[in-house]
Amino acid sequence: ARPVRIHAPSDAPARRGAHSSAGVPASGSSETHLNGVVETPVLIVGAGPVGVYLSALLSRFGVESTVVDKRPASSMPGGSEGKGGEYSHPRAHVLHARTMELMREIGLEEKVLAAMPPIDMWKYFRYGTALLGQEIVAIDHCDDADGAARNIRRSSPSFVAHLS
Repeated sequence: ARPVRIHAPSDAPARRGAHSSAGVPASGSSETHLNGVVETPVLIVGAGPVGVYLSALLSRFGVESTVVDKRPASSMPGGSEGKGGEYSHPRAHVLHARTMELMREIGLEEKVLAAMPPIDMWKYFRYGTALLGQEIVAIDHCDDADGAARNIRRSSPSFVAHLS
């Protein structure tokens, strides 16, 4: 297979290696030429949970990848906060049991759990008239009244997690 060739402007956020947000140095066959062309065996578009996970998984199998994202690098996790950028927080913050199983598979489950705030701080979906308005109802999505949480715990070694 031929490597993917992309023309990257000097300010485009592109990170190579296992984790786009961790700044892991590239190894293998990706190379950047003086004219701004990057050659890489695998190009992953989007540094969200799926893109970063795919990059980590490919790395485990010795396949180098380059992750590109339309968001400025300063807005990504590990970037310089407050230096421009549309997003300053992750867009996905609730990680379902299957996602946590995948985190376990690549050795990140314990780190996610260690970074997670206490469950009482995030287990409610709150509905209100406005962000700071009157609360209409708060629903505990970890409540086991219907048996769903018990079923997840019985069926999976992992449970839901939250990062913000």
